[in-house]
Parts: sequence; C-alpha cells; structure tokens
Amino acid sequence: MTDIDKIKRGMLAVSMIALASGAWMSYSFGAAMSLAHGLTLALLTIVAAFMFVLIDHLRANGLAPWKAGLLSTVACIFLAAEFFSHVGYTIGTRVENTELTGVQNTKYEDSREQVVDNKANLAMWKARLAKLEAENGWAATVTAEALRAKLPGLNLAIEQESKRGGCGPRCLQFTKDRDETQAQIAIAEEKTDLTKKIEATQKLVDRYREKSAETKYASSPIVNQTKFVAQIATVSLDPGREPLTWVQIAIGFLIAIVTTFLAPYVNYLVFGDGLRSRVGTGHVNETIREKIVPDTALARAISAAIHTADLKTA
Repeated sequence: MTDIDKIKRGMLAVSMIALASGAWMSYSFGAAMSLAHGLTLALLTIVAAFMFVLIDHLRANGLAPWKAGLLSTVACIFLAAEFFSHVGYTIGTRVENTELTGVQNTKYEDSREQVVDNKANLAMWKARLAKLEAENGWAATVTAEALRAKLPGLNLAIEQESKRGGCGPRCLQFTKDRDETQAQIAIAEEKTDLTKKIEATQKLVDRYREKSAETKYASSPIVNQTKFVAQIATVSLDPGREPLTWVQIAIGFLIAIVTTFLAPYVNYLVFGDGLRSRVGTGHVNETIREKIVPDTALARAISAAIHTADLKTA
C-alpha cells in the first residue's frame, strides 16, 4: 500500500464521519416537520455525498454529455436541499442557544435586582424606624394598644367636666392629654408598621439571595462568538440587534456550507481520480489492464502481446 493509499483510507474515514454527522443534522431538521421528512433528508444527504463521483464514473463509461449534465443538475438540486436543511439546523441551534442564554441571564439579573431593590427598602425602613425612636424615646416601651386603652377615660373626663359648667381648665387639660395620646398612638402604630415591614423585607432579601445563588449566569460560546464578530464588523463594543442578527445568519451559512460539502468533497478526493495506477519494475499493473481493457478477443490479443514483451524485457 502506497502512502497516497494510506492517506485516502484516512480521508475516507473522515468522509464517513462527516457523512454520518451531516445525515444526522438533515434528519434532525426534517424530523421537526415529520418523521418522513427527517428520513428523506437523511437519505438525500447520503446520496449527495457520492453523486458527483458516480456521475464522473458514468461519464467515463460512455454516458452521453446531456445525460451527465442532467444528472449534475439534479445533484446540485439535492445539494441545495441538503444545504438549506443544514442552514435550518445550524441557525435553529444557534438561535435556540442564544435565546435560552438570554432567558437564563434575564432570570439571573432579575434575581439580583430583587435583592438590590429589597435591600434598599430594608435600609430605608430601618433608617425611618431609628429616626422615629430617636425623636420619641417613649416609643420603644409603649405600644399603641396601651395608649389606646387611655382614650375612654380621657373622653369620659372631658364629658363630665363639660357637664359641670362648660370646658374649663381641667376640661382643656384632659382634651390636650387626649390629643397627645392620639398622636402617640399614631407614632406607636407607625413603629409597629415599620417593624413588620423590616421583618417582611428581610425575609424577601434572604429568599431572593437564595434564588440568586441557585440561578447561574450563563456564558455561551455561541453568543460570545456572534457578539465578537459583530463588534469587529461594526467597530463597536456594543453592536445593536440588527448587526448581531446578520452575523448570526452569516456564521450559520458558513457552517452549513462546510457541513454540506465536506463529505462530497472528501469523497471526490478519494474516488475522483478513477483507477489507481501502480507501475512495477518492467511490469504493467494487472489491475489497470483488467479494468481499462475490455474483455474481448482483441483485448486478449493485446494483453498477450504485452505479456510477451514483459517476458523478453525480463
């Protein structure tokens, strides 16, 4: 086995792997429509991988040029169908990855924003409570319920003083005490409300922190590649949606071209040179003689003459 034979065997293995991958991509895209579409596109990919080699073989064996041209046209149509199935699969996969990454990171950012927002609210409530207690020292030890319990007695005292001859100094004092008590009740209720808000907000902060820790930030090679190429194309660190979309399409087309033509291209390199020729010292390769020269009476006569010449040379 010559070195080129070894290389061709290796290339044939590459072709088979590329063919299997390409058929899988065609099947996956077609199966999104139906099982029949998936199987048909997979079979089309397999046929397309060998079409041009077979057409060359038929042409070399006397196929009419117009028939070869017709078969080549059909082969191009098959390759176009395979190409667009690979475009659909590639673009679909890339867009899906991009969208899922976007959704994941939106969840992550939302969780972080919830933590930040609730921490800000928590700090505000705590500051308000600290100020209220600093301005009203009594509020730390007196509840609204206890203050509210004083109101019936004050109202009764005011009523009795009024019956005794109008609202004199004692009545006015009771009225003042009642108003101060009502003001204190409002402060005490605000303190209670702030305390409840602080407790509830602290629970939210803790919950969103746990949620944020569970939500991982996604870094996608596909998203990063698309953004990188768009940044270069637009000379901008923050390319807009339109450049990103066009770059996504361009990369998808390029990948689809490679995945579509890799197997046919390698197969043509392996089989496209037709028959192999191996020339030994003073001998004509019998494989070439058998495959090139038809098995007819004239061919046998020519073969015998060549063999006789070989013996004389030897």
